Amino acid sequence: MERIPALVRLFAKDYRRDELITLFGCLLAIHEPLEAALAGTPEAMAIGYRSRTPLLVNGLATLGGQRGSSPPVLVPTYSSSASRIGGLYVLEGSILGGQVIRRQLEAHFGNAIRDALDFYSPYGEDVGGQWIRFRTALAQITADEAAGREAELAAIATFSAIGLQLACLDTMDTTYRHSGSGS
Repeated sequence: MERIPALVRLFAKDYRRDELITLFGCLLAIHEPLEAALAGTPEAMAIGYRSRTPLLVNGLATLGGQRGSSPPVLVPTYSSSASRIGGLYVLEGSILGGQVIRRQLEAHFGNAIRDALDFYSPYGEDVGGQWIRFRTALAQITADEAAGREAELAAIATFSAIGLQLACLDTMDTTYRHSGSGS
């Protein structure tokens, strides 16, 4: 993911608000169907998963963006406990890196967009505690080799779906209307 130019741009000195709006729109287009497939599952409930789709919607609005119409995004099928924990691995793990991104964006844009960035920290100060809870569930569900492999394949498929969605940022025309283009 860190090789995707649009994500590398998050750390550029000239990163613009309109780029962040477009990124949030793109993230919303993939997170919404992923969370529809995973958020209400027994595995998600067992770890206390917090949906980030509403946080993206709020962040987009706070930044001055609006939901656009996005083509349907294909997400993996999560038909077993192991596959669901594999998909959740990607979503929960992204929150760890999200802490770095949030700090960078707050430093770049200032406090004016702080509330827009809640997507990156849905557990507030309990990010570490949530990751420990997740890892405990992961270890229990993937205790046997077959389940571990199934979780791994689901995680890879989830990473691929997100990667395909984010890679299009470099070539797509934005479908997310926004006002202003400066930082």
